[in-house]
Amino acid sequence: MKQRIDDAQIDRLANEPWYVSSRASQKDRFARCLRLLAADGFSPQQILDVGCANGQFSSRLTSLGQTVLGIDINNERILDNQRRFADCDRLRFEQADFLQRPFAAGSLDSITALEVLYYFTPEQQRQFFQKAYECLRPGGRLLVSVNIFFSGHFSEASFLSTVDPRFRQLQADRIYRNYYYRLELPVIEWLDQLNYLEKLRIFSPNILKLERKFYPGIWNELLLRPSGVMDRYLLPGLRRLLLGLIESDPLYHLVTGLTRLVAPESGKSQLIVLLEKAKCEGTW
Repeated sequence: MKQRIDDAQIDRLANEPWYVSSRASQKDRFARCLRLLAADGFSPQQILDVGCANGQFSSRLTSLGQTVLGIDINNERILDNQRRFADCDRLRFEQADFLQRPFAAGSLDSITALEVLYYFTPEQQRQFFQKAYECLRPGGRLLVSVNIFFSGHFSEASFLSTVDPRFRQLQADRIYRNYYYRLELPVIEWLDQLNYLEKLRIFSPNILKLERKFYPGIWNELLLRPSGVMDRYLLPGLRRLLLGLIESDPLYHLVTGLTRLVAPESGKSQLIVLLEKAKCEGTW
């Protein structure tokens, strides 16, 4: 069973981690971040996306900035991003550690870091804000989002206490999808298992002939027996149903809206904060 889950995870990572581009929850998070960053008509020229992962948010940042650089310490992700976004002239990706890579002082208009800081130690968090402050031009903006649910890393108050006091907080947004996760994450796991099953079925005659067991009991025969109906209709139909659930904007907004009304504290999942570097030293 463990090997089956690992294979499914590897398949997902080789394509698109966590179905980021299609999930309603992720599209909403990206849209909120873009709205915050563009508040008051802010129009950055040079944007750095720290911890860019699979580049989905970096690519969206090109709607705001002239040039966007996405960096991540995972070189495989960077190479994949460079291939997938090769046609976008204003978007570059580079394997780098933000805390180690040199940037000219005041060379950036905006820095974004989504779900990154909880990978850092408290000292590295302090270094992150200090370096961000140094890299940003006066009036430059830093957008940070962090998970604040079931976390030993951050509460809203503890996160805000880590922010360099030289930054001014402009706006904050909160996302209430703690209970939505209880629907979304099992659906993603089902999609992973479905991916795995579809690949197994390519070799199902040989698997059955060799009497290999991938599923317990009679399920091995039922799931792996050659069947045009299953391959053409049942499995594609199940995939459409599962993707439809995690892609449904009405379902996402219904659940998160009710959560915000009924259980705002236990339902709060993410905090997004927009910070600004003082336009002149000593302004605040």
